[in-house]
Amino acid sequence: MEGLLQVELCPGGASNIKKYTLLTYSKTGIDNRYIIFDGDQKKEDVPDFTSIPEADKTIDLLKDIFKQVTGVGADKIDWGFDANRKAGRYDIEQQKHLLFLYLEFFKKNVFFLPKMIPEDIIYSETRLKSILGEDDFPDISNEKDAKAKLKKLADSMGQEIEQIEYQLIYWFIKQKNSDYQTILDTLKKIIEV
Repeated sequence: MEGLLQVELCPGGASNIKKYTLLTYSKTGIDNRYIIFDGDQKKEDVPDFTSIPEADKTIDLLKDIFKQVTGVGADKIDWGFDANRKAGRYDIEQQKHLLFLYLEFFKKNVFFLPKMIPEDIIYSETRLKSILGEDDFPDISNEKDAKAKLKKLADSMGQEIEQIEYQLIYWFIKQKNSDYQTILDTLKKIIEV
């Protein structure tokens, strides 16, 4: 797939991407950009708007759907629609249109990793013990997730967490497990669009 995709990391977290990046892409009609969030960002699916009667597509319904899908309140987004806030006048139709564009972009261009956090995808305690040795392997059973386990492990072993993650990523790619296949299928879907 090399050469078919250009991958960019968007720092600032999912909330910023939802508030700014996705808004810009949806408003400008950019359709060759895709976002892949961690699995914990998956909320509800965007409904099929063709199955909802036009009379029912109110601003309140679209805002509710937006919150259910993104986890962000629509009022937290600076939509840039025409308004006179002092007079309390808003262009409701324009606001509905922008919400609809955003949700349609989200439906077609946003994907999610198969697990809550990326570290859970690559984590393999068996592999870690074979790399780092079982004798000095610290007790990490009380840590809540793979990210916390890797941090404690790196701190205990005096290693950089990135080195440990690199080894796990290499093993993950080599093993080609079901999570690998899910990610590969997502990338193929993006390429085929």
